[in-house]
This record gives sequence, C-alpha cells and structure tokens, in this order.
Amino acid sequence: MTETLEKVREAASMLRDKLIVEMLKLIKQMDDEGLDKINPQALSPMLRAWIKGHYGIVPNTITKDLLKTYIEVLENYGMFVRDTNIDEQTVRGELTEKNNEHQVFGAFVYRSLKKQLGDEKFETLLKSIKETYGLPRPVHANTLLVMLDIMENDRIEVIPISLIEKRLKEDAGFTKSMIDRMRWDFFGNGNVAKALQAVLFDAVGIVNGEKAFKLKDSVVKFIKAKVLELLGYEQEAEEMLDYTNNAKEFLRNFRKDGEAVYLEKIKDIVLGEKVDYFYIDYLDLAKYDPRLARRLFDEPEFVLGAFENAVMELQEELFEEISSENPELFDEEFKPVFLEVHVGNFPHVIRPRDVRTDFAEKFVAVEGIITSASKVVPFFEIATYVCKHCSKEIGLFNRPTRIPAKPPSKCPDCDAKGSFELDVRKSKKVEIQHFIVRDAPEMLNVGENAKELEAYLLGKMAGAVDVGDKVILYGILRVKERLSKKIAETDYVLEVIHVEQLNRGIQLELSKKDVQEVLKLGEMFGEDLPDAVARSIAPWIRGYEEVKKALALAVVSAEGLWDKRTTIHVLLAGDPGVGKSRLALDLENVAPKFLLAEGGGSSRAGLTASFEKDELTGKFTVRGGLLVLGSDGIVLVDEFSNLKREDINALKTCMEHGFVAPAKAGISNVKLRATATIVGTANPKAGKIDRTRLLIDQLDIPFPVLTRFDLIFAFFDEPDEEKDEEIGWSILSEVKRKKGEPPKRIIPAELLKKLFAYARFNVFPEVTEEAQRLMVSEFVKLRKKTSTNGNSVSRRIMDALVRLSYAHAKLRLADKVEKVDVEEAVRLIWKSLEYVAYDPETGEIDVSILQVGVPSREREKFELFIRVMENLARKYGNIRIDIIKNVLNEKGLSDDEIERFLERGEKLGYLRQLGDFVEWS
Repeated sequence: MTETLEKVREAASMLRDKLIVEMLKLIKQMDDEGLDKINPQALSPMLRAWIKGHYGIVPNTITKDLLKTYIEVLENYGMFVRDTNIDEQTVRGELTEKNNEHQVFGAFVYRSLKKQLGDEKFETLLKSIKETYGLPRPVHANTLLVMLDIMENDRIEVIPISLIEKRLKEDAGFTKSMIDRMRWDFFGNGNVAKALQAVLFDAVGIVNGEKAFKLKDSVVKFIKAKVLELLGYEQEAEEMLDYTNNAKEFLRNFRKDGEAVYLEKIKDIVLGEKVDYFYIDYLDLAKYDPRLARRLFDEPEFVLGAFENAVMELQEELFEEISSENPELFDEEFKPVFLEVHVGNFPHVIRPRDVRTDFAEKFVAVEGIITSASKVVPFFEIATYVCKHCSKEIGLFNRPTRIPAKPPSKCPDCDAKGSFELDVRKSKKVEIQHFIVRDAPEMLNVGENAKELEAYLLGKMAGAVDVGDKVILYGILRVKERLSKKIAETDYVLEVIHVEQLNRGIQLELSKKDVQEVLKLGEMFGEDLPDAVARSIAPWIRGYEEVKKALALAVVSAEGLWDKRTTIHVLLAGDPGVGKSRLALDLENVAPKFLLAEGGGSSRAGLTASFEKDELTGKFTVRGGLLVLGSDGIVLVDEFSNLKREDINALKTCMEHGFVAPAKAGISNVKLRATATIVGTANPKAGKIDRTRLLIDQLDIPFPVLTRFDLIFAFFDEPDEEKDEEIGWSILSEVKRKKGEPPKRIIPAELLKKLFAYARFNVFPEVTEEAQRLMVSEFVKLRKKTSTNGNSVSRRIMDALVRLSYAHAKLRLADKVEKVDVEEAVRLIWKSLEYVAYDPETGEIDVSILQVGVPSREREKFELFIRVMENLARKYGNIRIDIIKNVLNEKGLSDDEIERFLERGEKLGYLRQLGDFVEWS
C-alpha cells in the first residue's frame, strides 16, 4: 500500500512539474510577443482540468499574473493527488454532507441534541461557540442553539426575544437571573451586545413591540458543522467549519511584496480610518488558499459571511494587541466596525448573454453597460404587520428575489380577518436600487444580439451605478422565486456585492503587442498616416477623400482637448444611391464602438432615454437610448432627415453638451451621459438635390440641429463619363473572383480599429503657443474670406477648427499639434462651407446662411418678416395665413417670398404651420 502511494505521489509530482514548465513557457511566449493575455484554449487539456478542479471554473482570459498565481500554488501545495480529484471528492463530500445533515438535523431539536452528544460533548459545543463568536460565557451559547431549534421546528426566521426567553426557560432550564444577563449581553444596547449582534444576526426587527432577530446563515452552518464533528462526521464537518478560521488566516498572513496588506487595512480601521467596505482581491485569495477561493465560487454567501466574521474578530484581536502597547491611542471603549466584504478581480468575467443555469447561486462577474436604473428606494427587509384589533405584531423576512411575504389572513390571537396592516416605523428598511445590465456593443461577436440581466444593489452600495456606466458587477446570481402563472419558468437576477467602474471610453483592450503594431504604423506612414487611414475606409468606394478623412476624425474625436464638447459630428447629405450610407456603414468594421439607428424607425426615446416600469418594484426606471449606450463611440443615424421633427430637436442638447435630460410627470432632474459622436446620412426632401436652391432648404432637418454638425458634405448624382466609369469599376471590384482580390484596405480593419482606440484614449498632443497662434490666424482669415454684408463665420467655426486640428494630430499619433493639422482642419471646414453655405444665385459662400438660415441678399426681407410675425402674434395669437399675406404684401413681399419665409421660419423653429393658421413660438 505504501509503495503504491509513493508511486502515485511520484507521478503527481512529475505532472505538477510538467504543468509548471508549461506555464513558464506560456509566460515567456507572452513576453516575447508582447501579449498581456491569452485564450484559455492555448492551455493543455491537463492544465485546464487542473484549474477547473482547483477553482471550479476556467477563466475566460489567462493573464501572466494568473499564470504566476497558479505556479505559486503548485509549488507550495504538495497534495496534488487529492487536488486533481477534487471534483469527484467535492461532489461525494457534498452528498455525504447533505445526507448526514438530513439524518442529524432533519429536526434540530435542542432537547434531543443533549442526549445525542452527551454532557461532555455538549459542554464542548457550548465552549466552542463561545470562543468562536466571543460570547461572554459558554452557557450563553444555548441561546443560539435554542434560536436554531425555533427556526427549524417552528419555521420562524425572525425570532422575538420573548420567545427565545420562553424556550430557554423551558428547554435549557435558564433561571430569571440567567435570562436577564443573556438579554443584556445579546440584545441590549451596550457595546458588547452591538458587537455580538453584528457578528451573529443579519436581520433585526420589531415583533409585538419587542426586538426580534434572525441568525446569520454562516452561524447556523457553523453550529451544524460543529455538531457533525462532535458526532464523528469530521470530514463532513470540515467542509462547513473551517471557512471563518481560514479567512482569518488569509487576512492575517497574506503578504504582497513583504507587506501584510489585509492585516494593515484592519489595523487602520481599528485606529479609526473610515471605509465603506472591506475589499479583497480574488487573485490574492486564489494564490494563498485555492480551496477557499473555490468555495467562494460555489458557496459565496457563506464564504463572504465568514470573511465578515473574520474582519470583526481580527479587529478585536488587533485592538487587544495595539492597546496593550499604546493605550493612549484609544479614548473610548473600542467597538468593532461591521463591514461588508467585497471581492473583485475575478478572472472569469461573463456577459449577460452568457448567463446559464451552471452559475445559479454562484459567485460571478458580469461585464456590461447599465441601460436602465431606478432611483434608490427603501426595501422592507423585515416587514412588521400589526393587527388593528388586538395590536399583535408579526415580523416577516423579505428578499428582493422572493414574492413579498404576506401576513396571515386571520389574526392568530383575536381571529380577526384581514386585520393586519404594515407598520413602516417598526419595519426594518434598507436602501435598494434596481437596474438592468446589457451586453456592451463592442463585446458582441458578429451575428450576436445583445441580452439583458436584471440586477440590484442593497444597502450602502445602492445608487452606485448610473445609466450609461460600463461596469463589471461582482455578485451572486439568484433565481427569482416567481413562477409565471401558466408555466413553471422563472428568470435570473444578480445580487451585486461589488461594482467596478470601467473606463467609460471605447472598451477595446490593447495588449503591448497591439500598441507596438499601432506605433509601427506611425513609423511606416509618418505624416501621411491620416491619409492612409482615410483610404482604408470603404476602399471599394473610390474618391470622397475629404469625407473619409472627416469620418476618421469623428472616430478619433478631440478627446482630452478640454472639458467642453470634444465630439466631431458629421452629416452626409445628397442624392440617393451615391454610396453615402455604404461609406458610413463601413465604420461598423473599423470603429471600436459603433451603433446603428434607422431614421425612419427610431424615436426620441430610443435615441435619448425613456422611463419604464421596473418588473420587480413596479416603479419607473430610466432607460438609456442609443446615444447613451453609444457614449464615446459612433452612432450612425441613417436617413437622419426621416426622424420626426420633435425627435430631431431632442438631439440638440446631446450633440452640444454630451448629456440627455429625459422628463416625465413627477420625475425630473435626471441627467444621463451621452457623449456619442453622431454621423448622419440624409436625402433631400425632393429626392434629388436641386443645385439652384440652398442645400439647407432641401434637408428636412431643423436649423439649430443642423448647425451642431461640424462638417456637412453633399453628394451629387450627375452624369460624368470619367466618374461614371470609375463608379462602374469600383462596383465590379467588389465581385468575388477566383483570381484577384477586391480592393484591400491599406490598413487592415482590425488594426485600424486598434489604431482608432489607441489614438482616441492614449494620444493627447500638446497645443503649443505656436499652434494656438496659427489657429487664431486661420480663423481670422476665414472670417475675412467669408465676410459678406457684415456677416462672417461665428466662433462655432473656431471651436470646430480647434477640435479638428487636435483630432488630426491624434490621428498622426503626434505629441504636438502642428501646422499640417491646422491646415487640414481649415481645408475640411472650407470644403464643408462650399456645400452648406453656398448661395446658388450669387455663386459665393454666404455665411449668413449658416447664421440665420437665409442668404445675405434676403436677410433684410427675412428680418422684416420676423418683425411683422411677432407683432401679429401679439395681436392674434395663432395667425391666419391670409392675414399674414395681406400685411406682408403691403410691406412689399411677394407670395412666393412669404411661402419661402414660412418654410424657413418653421425649419428655424420660429413657427409651426397648422392648416390655415400659423403658431408663432
């Protein structure tokens, strides 16, 4: 037998060494290739099996830190034979535990427990409970045993003190003086009692005018485990018993770079530092105690409870150590602080669409974007109901995943029916926030649709998330205990314990290798990199270099320039079938974050935000639209002009200020971050652009929204032999052929996506004094060049000039904004002005078109129209069109001019035509 065991150990040791060698090779490979992480499929089947057996789950990404953790675990833990069989042993142990629990605790009866254990073992049990939880004396452990009896036999979770006293007297033989002492030590208002309550109870309420308590699950499990141990079921007891002690050992002994990081945190708390929660890095736990790390995944509620107990106990122990050496540090009696324990840096992060039954009641990390969130409201953890007739009180324990507990239909004391009413003052309330987390667009693979997961935060964490936040949520995946009426199915809800806010920008993680590839592009193309990027966007559509450059700058944006708007909005307007939508749609392939909205099928609520009722609470929550979800990315609004007028107007605040402020009756002061860059496409109202008319008159887009676009380009479908031949060949170039390939991007799509992400969030060029002088000089030139009848470009053009220059420098991966950047910005602005501010009658650029919506030649007449309309509105309210025409005809305006000004006035938001009447605003 000994020889066989030695062979097994030798084989296990060889296997351990083999796995260590494999991981060392992987780390070297990652260093050589500049990789920060690899896919778990790169691991050998044996290594994946060991990780699964050791930790219960294989991470979805493998980092170097994680590999180093595994190596350290393998080097320090010799019982590799047992570890490799941990799955089988765990299952067998859990079944044994459940069977024995059923046999021993089928009915946890206090009186029979003494007989089962005998006097000596029973006293050992009391002493063990006393030492574990710091009770004043062993005899008081009877209180917890009696409470467990009441919970399991009487089915009462929140137990009033009078019932505990009654059973202690009847079952445990407590005298009046013993009960009085127990009441003060456990349930009084002294420091000892408060400390005990924080350790032992997770709910305190009022029942029949007196305090009532619920035992923590971890306490229940500890007592049962200790009983199992005393009855001889040591292996089964170990599975339940050692978590708190293991947690204490980890917190006290774990070292990082030689420092006891967690012990020092607890020392700081003892010395008065205020913290909201106690944070533990999962990888630290995985390195020190893999078994406890696995238990965290399998039994999160119990393990987290054990850590909370451990933090409390260590505070007491450290207080004793510190105060014995430095008593002057403490002016008052020490009171340990109860802290929730949060765990983060879990290596297996899933998306909402990845949630499966395997994760039910397990510890999970879910990454996504918050799409809707309720306000923080009270939740009745213990709802106290009072009988209207006899004043009997009943405390009912609630959980957010359960159907709310209902009081009895009849009072057990006075038999009155329907007499119970909720007493809010006597009920225990905690804060709660419900919200929805959804798959972030950039996390989806081709063909995948976004899924959603309900979640909630309890207590101090409530309110920690807002709509539009990108987060990793750590918590326990609960199953809602609500079955539908017709079929037995339910859903999941995430009980969030810890929130990790991610960078709210483009979430494309770049490895060192990725960054090296991006920087090589800068070396390869130098100053021509922006041109190479532009030619890599929709290469099958020839020409339109300015448009492609503008789209590239929109993706990069002026992030990091200043605290005001940094987005660069672009509008592509023109004749149908010229390729503007296909050109813009290629951004889906190259932009790190991209969302699409169809103008005809999108609403104000879908684009900005809306309110909807929460399924769990029945209260209204705010749900972010595409511009909220697309923050720091691109939202392409195809057929922009097909949006309803009121929906388009709602975009103005978002485009200029980067937020939306939805409102609903009774709900106000809600602001959601919406920093999406809008790229719009629009067709003219008549179907084709008329070169003899102003472009802005032919687009059904309100003027205030139109002016928020930094760059507007027009596309014309006119016969031209040379261009038409080029179009024909560009279309044929997309045909798949056996020989030859369709046009390739100069920079491949995936690399271009990395370039955009790197340039946007890692390149922040300096705007030198020289660059500033050059920008001012160019702005002055633009003002002078566009001056017509006293009108010239406004300061908005200066804002756009600065944004475009800065974005161009970022796209060059430059560390300074230089002359080439400013010149390119001016070129694009001028190209845009040639379209949007072109007066076909004079053949000149007229900035008055951008400022007031009419050319300078008509400005005097339009101002006359405005003055007359304001006077008529004061006199009539809603004005008949025939009255308007009569008055304006007398002033010298023709009917054609009046019709044109009415149309422009509506576009500019001055008026609204209602049949034969005009409403002036």
